[in-house]
Amino acid sequence: MTSTPTSNPSPASLPLGKVWFVGAGPGDPELITLKGQRLLAHAGAVLFAGSLVDQAVTLYAPAGCLVRDSKDMTLEQMSDWLAEQSARHATVVRLQTGDPELITLKGQRLLAHAGAVLFAGSLVDQAVTLYAPAGCLVRDSKDMTLEQMSDWLAEQSARHATVVRLQTGDPGLYGALIEMTRPLTALGIDWAVVPGVSSAMASMAAAGESMTLPEVTQSVILTRVEGRTPMPEGEDLAALAAHRTTLCIFLSITLMHKIEAGLRAAGWPEDAPMLVVHKASWPGQERIVRGTLADIKQRCREAGIVSQAMVVASPTLGAADWETLARSKLYDPSFTHRFRKATA
Repeated sequence: MTSTPTSNPSPASLPLGKVWFVGAGPGDPELITLKGQRLLAHAGAVLFAGSLVDQAVTLYAPAGCLVRDSKDMTLEQMSDWLAEQSARHATVVRLQTGDPELITLKGQRLLAHAGAVLFAGSLVDQAVTLYAPAGCLVRDSKDMTLEQMSDWLAEQSARHATVVRLQTGDPGLYGALIEMTRPLTALGIDWAVVPGVSSAMASMAAAGESMTLPEVTQSVILTRVEGRTPMPEGEDLAALAAHRTTLCIFLSITLMHKIEAGLRAAGWPEDAPMLVVHKASWPGQERIVRGTLADIKQRCREAGIVSQAMVVASPTLGAADWETLARSKLYDPSFTHRFRKATA
């Protein structure tokens, strides 16, 4: 997202570059996405969280790129640094998803060596399968049962050293992962998981929103409402919504009446902000609808959104326009940690 710096603004005569906030994996440098790597490759300046991000990921930046570790900086210092660099470079990266580039480098590497790929065509952009080599067997799974998919994967593992099951988001989230891998384990077939970018994260990124805010909410609930798949006891939306935290509601756009009922039962006000993102990160197909508990269903109906949408209810929505925000302690000048002494 592009924003106008509020501190130390660059002279109006200087064109401002774009500052990108990029998610990196928790340790493995290959868990950065292709888009993140591409941005790094063109960056003039990179600010990375050295206490959390493996410095190896900065090696994707070009020679001559200015790389700065932020672990000893306050929030103001980081904002000032990013604003300053945006006056000098077209692309500035702050290391922190349908779009083929939102596959990770590790995912791309595996696809590049795959002999067979089974992808979820109803959810995954087929363009991502183009990373597979010529001659690779590519099969769309949208018309297959779980047993057929497991059998196909087992059959291909007898023919190829690398077989990929390509899924939307993260395989461990509503991905039938355990159901699909149990038969493989029973057959003695080795398997492993490469984490992916969830549509929950992609949706909030598309809208420029944060899931957590100091003194507002520090918790995120990923859930769905009951449809043909029942919910376990104690996990009805009203019970979860009572926590008044960020709710990312999957697979439920056709059940907006149940979402509204659950939020109201938990005491959420009619003016509670709501966000719906259709096909988050899909090039040319992504749509963002904002509203409140009182009108979000009607807004979605008017927009014709009836599938592949993330519904978010959160007290953090719209925080970019609030007059005041509580500070993040980690970056507060008065807060001491092992990389920086308090200065205020």
